[in-house]
Amino acid sequence: MNRRQTNMRLLVILGVLIAAIMVLVTTDESRDRVNIQNVSFAVPDTGAIRQVTLFQPDDTVRLERTNSGWQVNGQYPMDANLSNVLLSLLSQVSVQRPVASSQAEEIRQRLDSAGVEVQIITETGEESRFITGGNATQTLSYFLPRQGETPYVVYIPGYDSYVSGLFTIPTQDWRNKTVLNAGPRELQRMAVRYPENPGQNFEITIGDEAISVSNVQRLDTAALFNYLQRATFFEADNYVQPGANAAYDSLARTEPYAIVEIYTLSGREPQQLKLFYRLDEDGYFLGETSEGELVRIQARRLVPVLRQRDFFEKDR
Repeated sequence: MNRRQTNMRLLVILGVLIAAIMVLVTTDESRDRVNIQNVSFAVPDTGAIRQVTLFQPDDTVRLERTNSGWQVNGQYPMDANLSNVLLSLLSQVSVQRPVASSQAEEIRQRLDSAGVEVQIITETGEESRFITGGNATQTLSYFLPRQGETPYVVYIPGYDSYVSGLFTIPTQDWRNKTVLNAGPRELQRMAVRYPENPGQNFEITIGDEAISVSNVQRLDTAALFNYLQRATFFEADNYVQPGANAAYDSLARTEPYAIVEIYTLSGREPQQLKLFYRLDEDGYFLGETSEGELVRIQARRLVPVLRQRDFFEKDR
């Protein structure tokens, strides 16, 4: 067989292989397309959702819509930003493709053992369930219908994000993290005390016609209003689970670095936030709320709140 004949035979074989591959790819794509068309996890009308329950491996989080807003486990107000993110995700989540058949069993077992089961109940009592999780690098998100056999790769169109991560958030982090809150017309008085440096204590009083800061003769009004704008609404970074950190429990029994109190026209008791010296290794202050709960707040975020009396002196 001469060289020309050999080349022609190789070209024929190559052509046959390419055709076979194209048939396989077209068949797979068609099959995947059928599967995708028959599966949807999106909730068209999120306004009809009454409850979303997350059955996590070590916890259960119940997020419920009430007349006064979303609540966490029937006890705590829910973080408004997170409720918006959750509903947005549930309305936009899309199926990208079924997982490869060679990986389906492994992924299904992983979801069964370490995934989060999500239950959605609407106002009419309609219920849907799926299990969610991801790959080891958290670059792919999987949803598995509760009674299904095939996991699906899901995504949010236009966003490169790990969809399944939202469902792993622990109970404490779903909560509203506001620790100080007084509107401009609600604020009556605000005091900041430094137990080890009382000379820098100050108290802001809102009168009918004037506003004053204790022991400040030449008041810098620009500094005062800038302070009130930043300090009268403040959120913690996260709550500390009781007993979860021995160092924090010990720190909470020491003398506070600062105590912030806000008195409002409608509140019977002041809103109080005790702040303890930060732990240098993590850059957070430990706080204790009026309800006696411990929170963590990044030290840099507290700078606008922990001003001292001298800050309000004009031409300081």
